[in-house]
Amino acid sequence: MKKRHFDVETDGFYGAYWKCKTGSDCAMIAMIGDDSEDYLARICLFAINIQITGM
Repeated sequence: MKKRHFDVETDGFYGAYWKCKTGSDCAMIAMIGDDSEDYLARICLFAINIQITGM
């Protein structure tokens, strides 16, 4: 599954999905900010990725 955006009118909720570059057998749901493309959301996800993968 590639990067995907969800919309309230068509999907019933607002959000986004990004595929893990290295693959995974689990998932994490984070509620950060009010826009999946804003700076806060991107930086938080980047920091979480560093904590999990050490990259």
